[in-house]
Amino acid sequence: MYLRTYVELLLDFDVVRAALMRERPPTWLTGAAEAAERECVALMTGAGLPASGRMASWPTAVEAAAPITTDRLASLPLCLYAGGTLLTHLATLDAGWLGAGRTHLALSMSYDAQLDQVGEITELRDRALLHRVHEAVARRFLHAVADRLLASAVAA
Repeated sequence: MYLRTYVELLLDFDVVRAALMRERPPTWLTGAAEAAERECVALMTGAGLPASGRMASWPTAVEAAAPITTDRLASLPLCLYAGGTLLTHLATLDAGWLGAGRTHLALSMSYDAQLDQVGEITELRDRALLHRVHEAVARRFLHAVADRLLASAVAA
């Protein structure tokens, strides 16, 4: 499955690009991923979807490849792990210049819903619900990243 979510930041692109390139991966990405994983379990439970077999007991992790950057775009390729499960090899956190003091921040990813491992999710409506949960969690992850970028800019 594929999803994309974005947010506009009222920050200069150069500030966002520097934050994305400072460490590999930026340490604050793991905290955002852990918060998103907790929300995923809560959303799945609240929606009546089985969350127990999907989340492992070891920590969430984020791995990043070398960033790709130009004067108007910074892209950080990511691997995201939810619990011990590889959620995606194909994710990017992209920052794009929108003008002075404005940056477009987006998360694009494809993921394996692992529906074969979750035998209870067989109906089409449950699969659609599962995708909506993933979309909500991806949006929460991106907003956590945006909040961290804003907080670090204010501190600097």
